Amino acid sequence: MEHNTEVIQTVSERVGVDRPIEDLIGNINFATLKVRTWSKVQGRAAALLPGDLMTALDEYYSPLETLLTLVGFANMVSDSSDRTLRGEFQEMKPDWSVALTRNPYREQLEKLLGAQESTPAKIEEYLARPQWGPLFLKTDRWAHRLGQKIK
Repeated sequence: MEHNTEVIQTVSERVGVDRPIEDLIGNINFATLKVRTWSKVQGRAAALLPGDLMTALDEYYSPLETLLTLVGFANMVSDSSDRTLRGEFQEMKPDWSVALTRNPYREQLEKLLGAQESTPAKIEEYLARPQWGPLFLKTDRWAHRLGQKIK
């Protein structure tokens, strides 16, 4: 995750933070984001990690994988720009008839950036649990729920 966070931040800084998302996701360096590590360990992680952490990791990696697939589409930049432009026309001129389409590039990037903000804290919370937690996952989940009720 740290690799991907750094890549997104660096590419964003290079193209300009105030530029359209097409400049970010269309940048050749954006495609260097990685999901390989997660793909290799996902099955084992599902068996070992608590459900809430698996959900958080999936909320990060799922939009990342989808976005990387979308970025690989032919004419991706012009397609995303067209979708953005249509949305802006409709917003500026609500009485005009504009054939709107959703913008999956923007949707997936927003999901990814949101998860990029929240997932590291969930990982840290999991790592801060007692060492016996992963060995006795049911007991750990019970202790975690009990701790939340006491707070």
